[in-house]
Amino acid sequence: MIAAAARRPRRTRPRSAVAILVAACVVAVGILATGTAATAASTPGQRALAWANARVGTPYVWGGASDSGYDCSGLVMRAYESVGISLAHQSASQFRETANHPVSAGNLKPGDLMFYGSSAGSIYHVGIFAYYRDGQAWMIDAPHSGVPVGYHERYVDFYAATRPAGGTGVAPPSRPTISAPASVLADHAVTLTGTTSAGAHVRIWSALTNGTDNRLFQTVTATSNGRWSYSVRLLHNRLFTASSSGGDSRTLRVRAIWPLVINAPATSPEGKSFYLWGHITDYARVSIYGAAGTGTGGYRRLTTVTAAGNGNWAYRASIRRTWRFYATAEGQSSKVRQTNVLRYPTLEAPQAVVIGAGTHLAGSATSLSTVKVYFKRGSGPWGVAGTSRADAARGWSMGARQRAQVHAYATAVGLRSPVALIRYIYRPTITAPATVGGKGTISVSGTGPAGWTMTLRSAVSGSHSFTTVRTAMATSSGHWQMSVDQGRSRQYYVTVLGVNSRVVSSTITA
Repeated sequence: MIAAAARRPRRTRPRSAVAILVAACVVAVGILATGTAATAASTPGQRALAWANARVGTPYVWGGASDSGYDCSGLVMRAYESVGISLAHQSASQFRETANHPVSAGNLKPGDLMFYGSSAGSIYHVGIFAYYRDGQAWMIDAPHSGVPVGYHERYVDFYAATRPAGGTGVAPPSRPTISAPASVLADHAVTLTGTTSAGAHVRIWSALTNGTDNRLFQTVTATSNGRWSYSVRLLHNRLFTASSSGGDSRTLRVRAIWPLVINAPATSPEGKSFYLWGHITDYARVSIYGAAGTGTGGYRRLTTVTAAGNGNWAYRASIRRTWRFYATAEGQSSKVRQTNVLRYPTLEAPQAVVIGAGTHLAGSATSLSTVKVYFKRGSGPWGVAGTSRADAARGWSMGARQRAQVHAYATAVGLRSPVALIRYIYRPTITAPATVGGKGTISVSGTGPAGWTMTLRSAVSGSHSFTTVRTAMATSSGHWQMSVDQGRSRQYYVTVLGVNSRVVSSTITA
């Protein structure tokens, strides 16, 4: 059966209604000549053809199976019904019913059925072979709406022929099948196998699962029993299809399973983000888990990412202490990777140190790491002033001795602290009257580093509660002087850059 207009068969060249009627008359004469009446036909096929010949000119009616109108399969069904052979009223079904008696295109006999379509599963039209003319097969069929039953030359999309009344011939091409394992270890061979017509050429097509890189991999020849096989090394997930003269097989998906790999930096500076990265099967979903510390538990899922088409994946992490990581995907678990957070070292140094006195340096760094302290005078080169080792609590300290202003910084595990300036100065001095006759203003003076602010601090005699009284800047010669209103006996000292002078007393005697 064929729809009235939706699937109109294609012809090798157009034929006018006049030409069709002329061809019908020629064939009618050839078949029904003197002594060859329908009842005298010697084979069931010839008798079925004679029956159809008597319906030439009957209108096409979709679904029709009577002399008021026929469609393609209705005409065939009634023609063979007239010789005692029952066929379905549907062209594809008629092919399946008669496929066990195939006939080659060059060995057709009157009454053989000619089927049209691109494959056994897409047959849409059928006709009854009548004769060869100029090497071309002609048939009686009911083509489509508007064209009556008549004789027509074979259409270009001829697929196969069968002989309903029995006989032998060349089998129509078989649609190929394809099978393979659902998955294979990546970079290993996978073997594709299938069946098709004996000796047929089978083309193996393949594409990546996203539809790109579609290409012909190989052409193989089926054996005498119709079997074929092909092996290929698989690096990525791929789609495979086999094609031959019998059509295309189903599309098969084969996964290339790569082992799941996770990488993480062994160390990372605190406060800096870094990447976890790895490899797995193309487009796989990767779940990443993490836990703080160096234990074995406490994991939680951090995120899920999708691998790229080349199987690579990455995730940006930011942590402030040591963490452990692992990933899962495709039923696999990766190894555990640990990233140790490195602490930036700090350097706690005095602003100034009394010349000749030792310098105490301290700070923090990554636990149990080696700390080096570098000094530089002016524009000179950096040199190692000393080394220390951070304890488990990350603290470190060391002593140094210097007699000039220096810049300093500390390093540990490849990280460095900010640069500090350490000034080496003489201890400031202070002078105040030891006794005064009564309340009033006294003068306090002394020396200190030139150009720096001197801070005078005072407390009542016998007290340790010193408070700031006044400030003054030392002159270019390093001298300073301040006037203070003193209403009772007091103690004084000055401080500059964290360095203190000695304490002096001024006692009121009256």
